[in-house]
Amino acid sequence: MPDQPYLLVVEDHHAMRRQFLQLIEAEFPRYLLRGAESGEAALLLVELGKPAAVVMDVGLPGMDGIATTRELRRLWPTLGVIVMTMQPSPRYEAAAREAGAACFLNKSTAADRLIPELRVLLGSGAP
Repeated sequence: MPDQPYLLVVEDHHAMRRQFLQLIEAEFPRYLLRGAESGEAALLLVELGKPAAVVMDVGLPGMDGIATTRELRRLWPTLGVIVMTMQPSPRYEAAAREAGAACFLNKSTAADRLIPELRVLLGSGAP
């Protein structure tokens, strides 16, 4: 893995993962972008190096996004993880927060809220 910082999007739906990656790429050009289709794939990627931040879907095949967030935060306690879902509920939000998520978003509002939340995680100086 190159020394260049990277952002990781964990989303099992290819088209949605691509959409999030394109949205992020337009705002954060100095970061490499990585995508993973499952929690297990995400954990394999982070073994190669810590991402600057992670955007995580809740509903993933195999290990879900809550369990993956919990494991990522165990491995990297300072890692910022934004958890998203199409079906927000207080139960999911509470579980995401308990797992260590910095933020919980409804995917329907992600186009407006994802970039500002990533800026917060990456610091005000993020390109």
